[in-house]
Amino acid sequence: MKSIKSEKGMTLVLVLLTIVVFSVIGLAVVGSSINNMKQVKKSETVIQTTDIAEMGVQDYQSRLSNFFTEQVNIKKLRYYYIITDDYKAKNTITDDIIKEYRRLLVADIIDTFKSQADLYPSSSNGFSEDVPVDDTTNSYYKIKVDKTNPDIVIKCTTCEANTNDGKVQLEVQYESYGYYDNNQEKNLKGKFAFSFTIDKSKIEKIITESSEYSGDFTRFIPRPNDLDPCSSNVSGKDFVGLNCQFDQKVNIDKPVISGATLIFDGGVSFNKINQGIMNSTTLYINGDTTVDSHINGIDHSFIYINGTADLGMVNKGIHDSVIVIIGTANFKDQIKGLTGTTIYVVGTADFSTIDLKKSDDTAVFCVKGEIISPSGKKSKDIPNIYTPSDPEFTDKCYRTITEKNPDLNFLSDFLNSMNTLSPEIIY
Repeated sequence: MKSIKSEKGMTLVLVLLTIVVFSVIGLAVVGSSINNMKQVKKSETVIQTTDIAEMGVQDYQSRLSNFFTEQVNIKKLRYYYIITDDYKAKNTITDDIIKEYRRLLVADIIDTFKSQADLYPSSSNGFSEDVPVDDTTNSYYKIKVDKTNPDIVIKCTTCEANTNDGKVQLEVQYESYGYYDNNQEKNLKGKFAFSFTIDKSKIEKIITESSEYSGDFTRFIPRPNDLDPCSSNVSGKDFVGLNCQFDQKVNIDKPVISGATLIFDGGVSFNKINQGIMNSTTLYINGDTTVDSHINGIDHSFIYINGTADLGMVNKGIHDSVIVIIGTANFKDQIKGLTGTTIYVVGTADFSTIDLKKSDDTAVFCVKGEIISPSGKKSKDIPNIYTPSDPEFTDKCYRTITEKNPDLNFLSDFLNSMNTLSPEIIY
């Protein structure tokens, strides 16, 4: 009996040992599974945040490319003026002068870049606002620039080179931070490079051909060819990138006009151009033209009006543009800024109620008809006005060569975007 009781005790011990062993093994398996799950989740987070950070790189790269390409296009007319004026003063274009054009243009573009809050964040730490990717997983990215060292954020990598090829390369350094489920696991360092060139031989061609040109104002903006009819539904019309023509007078309410080529045979009346006229738009108008209320800026565009022009307030001014008015021009309100622009008037130019703000010497009025001067203190705000009786009339008023003129299309040649290099990413 005693032997049987001893064996029963041993059985209990074995059972307890077995439970302990399996418990330890179970805990080890559970712990290993938990660790594996954590590793998998961490790896997934790293992959997700890396992908999101790469999205930030691609988006920022695209915005930078668009910005620099647009800046080169916008500044062509302004630098054409600088070049021709320098030639007339110095009667030569040397390699050193080309380098100076390059320096001025680079400084101009860099200053403009630093004024763009979406490219050069205004926050003191250099971070942009969150750009959402997926609300369900709280995913987003941010762009950061090192505002403690702005000369590294954007710089010219060719400006110090002792070369005369006119090539310019601008480089932007930044970081893209990816966030997944509110966790930031990865930030990528990015480097963007954009290049363009100033061509000395084509500058010399501009100077030669512009000095030989003696055409009339009507040729500065030729009539566009081969345009389809515009839709009859024009109320609140979206004219972004649209090329078409109207065969009779139209009234258009609050249009959006950007990168368009439009003909109005019969004249046009605009009510509030809230988003301005911009991005190489050409408006060719046969007939009287009225702008009720305001235009929210005219930028890098070409406007031809064969008729009377009644122009309202231009809120953001007129910049890097050419305007030809064959009839009477009534400037009835404020133009808040006038730069890099020539306005030609064949008929009467009525400045009696004009009020100009922030105009500079790159703005020129060329008037063949009568001039009705502004009254009072407003007269001092009028920039350069030239008539055929002025000795400088030919020099100043036939210098604007527009890229829209097929006979004088070399303006776009001397300053050209070359390429946008693929982004360099450091993981």
